[in-house]
Amino acid sequence: MTTGDAGARAAGQGAVQAEVKPDPARLRFLRLGTDTLDAIAEGLGPRCTTLPLRPLAGLGALLRRRGVGAGLGEIARALFRPRAEDRAAVWLNIRRRAIRLPGLFDHAPVLAVYSAVKRLEALGLRHAIAGTLEAEAARPDPAVSLVFNGSKYPEIILAQEAAKRRLPRLFLENGHLPGTFQMDPCGINAAACLPRDPAFYRQAAARYAEEALPRAVGERAAKLRHAAEATLPERFVFVPFQVPSDVQVLRHSPWIRDMGHFHAELVAAADRNPDVTFVIKEHPSWKRPIAGKVPSHPRVIFANGARTPELIRRADAVLTINSTVGIEALVLGRKVIVLGEAIFALPGLVLTARDPGALDAALASLPGFHPDETLRRGFLGHLAHEFLVPGSWREWSPDFPAHAARKITGRWPRHD
Repeated sequence: MTTGDAGARAAGQGAVQAEVKPDPARLRFLRLGTDTLDAIAEGLGPRCTTLPLRPLAGLGALLRRRGVGAGLGEIARALFRPRAEDRAAVWLNIRRRAIRLPGLFDHAPVLAVYSAVKRLEALGLRHAIAGTLEAEAARPDPAVSLVFNGSKYPEIILAQEAAKRRLPRLFLENGHLPGTFQMDPCGINAAACLPRDPAFYRQAAARYAEEALPRAVGERAAKLRHAAEATLPERFVFVPFQVPSDVQVLRHSPWIRDMGHFHAELVAAADRNPDVTFVIKEHPSWKRPIAGKVPSHPRVIFANGARTPELIRRADAVLTINSTVGIEALVLGRKVIVLGEAIFALPGLVLTARDPGALDAALASLPGFHPDETLRRGFLGHLAHEFLVPGSWREWSPDFPAHAARKITGRWPRHD
């Protein structure tokens, strides 16, 4: 990681740099009492402390600690004048609910009540886990907070509170390659500690022979009811749609708001670029497809029944917000255009576009663009062999403590 990348991410995440190499056998861990990381917690046994989800108990602790008057004032503030921290803790859950249940959450009173309840829960949870975290902050060897995803409630509360106390954290999520998962002290996806300097990966390329690079790509289910909608054209740009309520879209897509907006931008781009055809595949896990519900266009085609690897291989390029399909396209040696924030949005590796004009420019430059092969080899090699962890966060591996120790080396908090 470059000095600038490390400094920016450390400042943003509350990390403190220190050259400490923890012993994997002595590492201790904390996690919230959701069922998400049960397998890892069970494997770690007594080395992992589970913090129970008890917001009401936390509100009681708040009143005892601050006094009734001050405690009620803090509760009122969370309900009616929330701080940025309070809003950040629940905004993603609110947005996800509004996207998934639009008929209910389109009503302002429902949205307001739900938001207030979630902020109150978040406040209670903060105080429910505060004592444990304060005790850990006083130790020379504080426990590592295991945080799934880190943007959603309730996990974001553990992430925020651990950061305030400069406690080490590891964020876990699905990996970008089959049979892997993310484990990172800064965050997941675009928030990860991965370098953003192409020179880092060009230098790293010498460590990875071509045969050491990943070859497999994921196979996504098809929306079979749409299988007969379209015959693939001879030339096209493949556009993998994402789940509209996914963190990747809500937090790391500064331009495209949702898939309806994405489709509208593709239609407009097709009108501006008469030689370009877009082929869309909607995400198979999203239950409300828009195929057949949006205006048709002869060069914006849905192919929900097609296999993703086939679409990648046959396309002239892949156009994505920040989907893992973009990385799979790089694995298969294809060209990629990225519209959002992504770990693979590196100059020379992909083309990027943050507005319609930039998208037109990227489409026009596709014929002459080829991913820098040295950069591609260094990025994919580092991703596969250094960043991603083999296995799954859903399963326990005896290697988990060793991977955790490697990830937090150099990011252990100082206690001067």
